[in-house]
Amino acid sequence: MRLEVVNVVATASAVLSRGEWDAPVKAGLAEGRWLRGGKLMLKCPGMKSKLVTVFPRPGVLVFLGARDTASPSADARVLVSLYEKAGCRLEVGEVVVKNVVAKGDLGLGVRPALVVAALRGAVYEPAIFPAAVVPLDMDGRETRALVFHTGRVILPGLRSESEVLAAGARLVELLLAAAKETEKHGEFLFFDPAEPWRRIPAHEATRALGPVKLGAARA
Repeated sequence: MRLEVVNVVATASAVLSRGEWDAPVKAGLAEGRWLRGGKLMLKCPGMKSKLVTVFPRPGVLVFLGARDTASPSADARVLVSLYEKAGCRLEVGEVVVKNVVAKGDLGLGVRPALVVAALRGAVYEPAIFPAAVVPLDMDGRETRALVFHTGRVILPGLRSESEVLAAGARLVELLLAAAKETEKHGEFLFFDPAEPWRRIPAHEATRALGPVKLGAARA
């Protein structure tokens, strides 16, 4: 299975000792607007984060939409430079990654009801959400994977690319174990998405899933 980071959320403290928070917007260096609650939303050229939300009080920046965990720190430097060009002085503290979201595709169809039947703690309520929610223990910190019947996978609540790989590997391990368990009762967890009537046994799914890698997910 190949996984791709689709969103990184990071935060940093910020102090504006000279100038106004919306100075880059007024100077035409960035796009932005004030939002309810006194927040400033910025879209800045040269950044890999799609947006930066500025909370003037207490002085916090939230970077949203980067595709790797190194980008928010680089974006903070870009932001400081933009404020300097606008005649301001902005100081930004350490950038801390708060959430990494990755997506992937198993390449096989999955029967969520069987996932829930075989895995303790998994939940599937199709009337509320069309995916099985599978708990993952990440070194004592629990996160959850979303597994759709199409084989699409979403992994939220992670902190780094290495955690993305570890979570993906753990999910594959759990799904294969669930598949072996359901086959004892004559049920097959995996199926061929091109031919939904074709059941895929666990040993064949093991080869199809292959090693978990990080990069562009399959379309």
